Amino acid sequence: MRTILFTGKGGVGKTTLSAATALRSAALGYNTLIISTDVAHSLADALDVPLGNEPRAVGPEHLFAAELDAGEELERYWGDVKRRIATALRDEGVSATAAGELAVIPGLDEVLALVRIKRYYDEGAYDVLIIDSAPTGAAMRLLAAPDLNRWYARHLLGFSRGLARMILPSLRAAVKLPIPEDVIQRRIGQLFDQIEELRTILTDGERTSVRLVLNPDHMAVRETQRAYTYMSLFG
Repeated sequence: MRTILFTGKGGVGKTTLSAATALRSAALGYNTLIISTDVAHSLADALDVPLGNEPRAVGPEHLFAAELDAGEELERYWGDVKRRIATALRDEGVSATAAGELAVIPGLDEVLALVRIKRYYDEGAYDVLIIDSAPTGAAMRLLAAPDLNRWYARHLLGFSRGLARMILPSLRAAVKLPIPEDVIQRRIGQLFDQIEELRTILTDGERTSVRLVLNPDHMAVRETQRAYTYMSLFG
């Protein structure tokens, strides 16, 4: 499956070009999936069809589209763990709002976006995947997530296993977490395993390319130059 990721400064026309490319790809006979990973989705407006978290057929033959719902993905992969941790924190006097925030790993939404992309590769139902990405900064974090989380899984999770044997008894006495520490580690490890597999795909120039979209103004050009330098680090 060929992957094309569109990104650039906000308002330069990423979604328009993503949709146009998807339409052309479908017209050439390729089963094409276009997904939006931007929090402020506009893909449905560009295609003039309602879209949800799951791909649906739109317009011409061979074209499918979806707008990734980070909340739904979070519930799918982390919902049960989040609820139990949040409940335990509330029982210890933490406010409901703070408990809900503390029960989610920072950056997990970006990780889950990668997991969703990996799922499309595993299904093998599409020839082309087009990603209508968030503005440049978020797109760079998305591309960096495999390396960041690989380091996290290798160092922090391994360290945590050893440390847990020493501190978990006293920690559980202070905060009665209803989920064993190894269950949480296993859930995180499963996510990171999928991300590690996806890393080779995202950095393979034969299968993945990035299209930087810009307007001919000074700020957009400078941001695009920085993005080009950063993304060149990934090949």
